[in-house]
Amino acid sequence: MARKAFFLLPILALLVTGCTTTGPIPTRTASPETLPSAALAASPQRTSPAPPASPTASLQRAASRPPFPTLTQTPLPTASPTLPPAEPITRGPYLQDVAPGSIWVVWDTAKTSTGWVEYGPTAALGQVAVEGGAGVHHQVQLTGLQDYTQYFYGTAGFSTVSSFRSAPAAGQDHFTFAVLGDTRANPDVHSAIINAIAAARPDFVLHLGDMVDDGNDAGLWTAFLKIEAPLMRIAPLYPVLGNHENGASLYFDTFHLPGNGRYYAFDYASARLIVLDADTYDAGPFLPGGTQRAWLEQQLSTAAGRWIFVSFHVAVHTSFAEDPSEVNLRNALAPLFEQYKVTAVFNGHIHSYERVLAGGINYIVSAGGGAPLYSLNVKEAGQQAAALAYNYMLFDVSGDTVSGRALSVDGKLIDSFEIKATRP
Repeated sequence: MARKAFFLLPILALLVTGCTTTGPIPTRTASPETLPSAALAASPQRTSPAPPASPTASLQRAASRPPFPTLTQTPLPTASPTLPPAEPITRGPYLQDVAPGSIWVVWDTAKTSTGWVEYGPTAALGQVAVEGGAGVHHQVQLTGLQDYTQYFYGTAGFSTVSSFRSAPAAGQDHFTFAVLGDTRANPDVHSAIINAIAAARPDFVLHLGDMVDDGNDAGLWTAFLKIEAPLMRIAPLYPVLGNHENGASLYFDTFHLPGNGRYYAFDYASARLIVLDADTYDAGPFLPGGTQRAWLEQQLSTAAGRWIFVSFHVAVHTSFAEDPSEVNLRNALAPLFEQYKVTAVFNGHIHSYERVLAGGINYIVSAGGGAPLYSLNVKEAGQQAAALAYNYMLFDVSGDTVSGRALSVDGKLIDSFEIKATRP
């Protein structure tokens, strides 16, 4: 879906199509609601190899970083003489597609209106972005953001101010992210996992597909966004198409992603993140001449950063009984991953947690976001860890090391590991 144009306007002289008004933004008063703090700022680059990962070491490293400032959420006015009238929000707001200097804020309203977002580096905000036209699905891009800085924002029709961290400059050697998958079918588990990830305040989140039971059901998307709200308001979500999304237009209407949204790539700090459209075990798109093969090779060969992370839905290394089509897909992709020194591959689909080391690459299944758990009954060669548990993952990139933790829905550590850089 094409994104709407917007205008970035001074606070004291805001021009909206068909209407010119002036006046200050009303003062806000603090409310007691707060967002959690977490350690997400820079740590020194390592100068010597780290010992094998342990839960204690990972937690100590995170604790040594300056915390993300605690945000007291404050009321946003529902009307202002300087802004278009706001309509109540039915879905959102949520963050999408963060890039150096910019991020998108997305939401829906029941009635047609012209959307706007007020934002700034403090809770006083001070800048406004306004849509160029009216509608019920709103997409506003915030621009002029400084690198890797906390920003606050409030959206037309939403009652509180939230915050996010802007994208870092290319090559920055520290950042954090979270991974989860297969959140359909159990809203209680899904909600608990989202709240746990939100408490960690990652810079962005990867979702490995099967977000909902049926991608053609608009009500399920509304329920998904309601559960995800505490996280998607503070960190942009990058999803993967799963088989339960059914390639539905509602998926593309909901998410505003780089490229064609079906398969895409983006750079963040010192990493390239590649998302493939592999919601079945059809290897055809990845064979020579296939629809994604040349594109994938280009993304891998032009990655300039130290890290490459690849995500797609179906798992190609798992201790669940496999069939020939899974082997064919693995044979089509693994040589490319090994040739270009991919850091890790993230998959969903097999409802469990598992990490397999194959060809020097960590293949990680994190598909425990709420869908019914699957038994792991045929142990995969190279298995490093496995658990039949609802789960999510937190990653801390620092210098030449990626530290990963898999945690159960009740916060227990399932797996802890480190990956050393093999790219310059």
